[in-house]
Amino acid sequence: MLQSLVSNHPEVLYDNFDLITDLIQSYSNQNKIGISTAIMWVLAQAANFNFKHGLQVWRTFMLSFIEQKNYTRYSLDYLKHLFSRSHNRQRDALSIPEYLECVDLLFEYYNIPKSCLTELQSSCKLFRERTSLKDAGKYFLMVLEEKIPQPSSTLYRQEMVAFLYSLLREDPYACFQHWRDVYANNLPESVLLLRLIYKDWQNIQSNEILPYKETIFTVETFNFVNQTLYKKKMQSEGLDECNRIVQTITTKMT
Repeated sequence: MLQSLVSNHPEVLYDNFDLITDLIQSYSNQNKIGISTAIMWVLAQAANFNFKHGLQVWRTFMLSFIEQKNYTRYSLDYLKHLFSRSHNRQRDALSIPEYLECVDLLFEYYNIPKSCLTELQSSCKLFRERTSLKDAGKYFLMVLEEKIPQPSSTLYRQEMVAFLYSLLREDPYACFQHWRDVYANNLPESVLLLRLIYKDWQNIQSNEILPYKETIFTVETFNFVNQTLYKKKMQSEGLDECNRIVQTITTKMT
C-alpha cells in the first residue's frame, strides 16, 4: 500500500520532508541500516513512472545522506538504476542548468568518500548523457570561463571539460566562434579542451564529429594568437602547452 501511495502521489514525500528525514536518520546507525535503506527503497518507488519525480526524491532525501559511508554507494547506485529505468530520453532530458546544478551538488557541497569516486564519475556521466544540449552555444562561454577555472577537484574539472566538448560537438560553429573570441584570455582552460580534441583527432577526421574546415580555421587562428603572444614576449600560463598541441594538430592536418 505504501509503495502504491508513493508511486502515485509523490507529493506526499515532499509534504513530509522533515518527518521522513528524521525517520531515516533515526535508523542510520550500523545496526539498523537495513531499516533505513528499506525506507529509501520505498521512497524510490516514486521513480517507477516518472523519472523527474525519482530524481527529485534523490535530491531531496538521498543526497543529504551521501557523505555518510553507509549510504554513499546506495545513493549513487540509485542514480544508476534511475537512469536505466528511464527509456524516454527526450521526455526525461535534463536542461543544461539542471545538469550543472546536479554536478555542482555532487562535487562542491558534499565530501564523498574516495572509495566511491569511480561511481561518482559514472553518475556524472549519466547526467551528462541525459542532458539536452539545446542552446549549447549559449552556455559554452559560461562553462569555459566560470566553471572550469573554479578551484575545485580534478574530477570536477574533468567532468566540466568533457561537458564543454559535448557542447562544442553539438553546436560547433557557435562554440568555435566564442572560443576564438576569448582564447587569448583563457589559455589554461583552453589547454584542457585542446587535449581532448587532440586525443580525438582521428575520430574528428574520419567521422566528422566536428566540421573539419571550421576546426582547421580555429586551429590556425589559435596558432596566429600564440605566435603573436610570443612576439610580444608575454608569459601567459598555458601558452606553451597550447602552442605544442596546436603545432601537433597543424602537422597532422598537412
